[in-house]
Amino acid sequence: RAMIKTFEDILGEKVLIPDHRASVGAIGAALSLKLKKIKKDLNIIRIVDKLDNYINNFTYKRETFKPLILAKSKLPTKKFKKYNFDGKKVDAYIGIDVGSISTNVIAIDKNKKLIAKCYLRTAGRPIEAVRKGIEIIGKEVGDRIKVKGVGTTGSGRYLIGDFVGADIV
Repeated sequence: RAMIKTFEDILGEKVLIPDHRASVGAIGAALSLKLKKIKKDLNIIRIVDKLDNYINNFTYKRETFKPLILAKSKLPTKKFKKYNFDGKKVDAYIGIDVGSISTNVIAIDKNKKLIAKCYLRTAGRPIEAVRKGIEIIGKEVGDRIKVKGVGTTGSGRYLIGDFVGADIV
C-alpha cells in the first residue's frame, strides 16, 4: 500500500489496482483476439485435452554447459597518449562510473579529449573507490586542470553524485 500511495503522490492521480490483477495479461490476450475479430469455434474440452497431453508427455531435456572457470579478468592494456597541457590550466570535466564490481574515474577537456583515467575495483566500498580514483587523477594532473563539472553513472551514481556534488547524475 505504501508503494501505491507513493505513486499517487508522485503522479497526482489515483492508482487503480484491479481485483483480478493476476489475470490482466490473459484478459489482454483475449481482448486482442476480439479486436482482431478472430472468430473460431473452439471446443474447451479439446483445448484442455491438448494441455493435459502436453503436460503428461512433456520431457525435460537436460543440457549442460562447460563448467565456469574463475579466472582473473584481463584489463584493457591500450595506452592513451599523455595529455599535453602546453603550460596552461585546462578546463576539465570529471566522469565517474561506479558499479558493483569496478569504478572508473576520468577527466576530459572541452574537446572530449582524455586527460587522465583511473580504473579501480569497487570492492563493496564505492565511496572509498571514488575517493582513491579522484586522488590518483589529482596526483596525475596536479593543479593543471580547473574542474568545470562532474557527472556520475552506474549503479552507485546517486550515492556518489551526492558525495561529490555532481552536476549531473
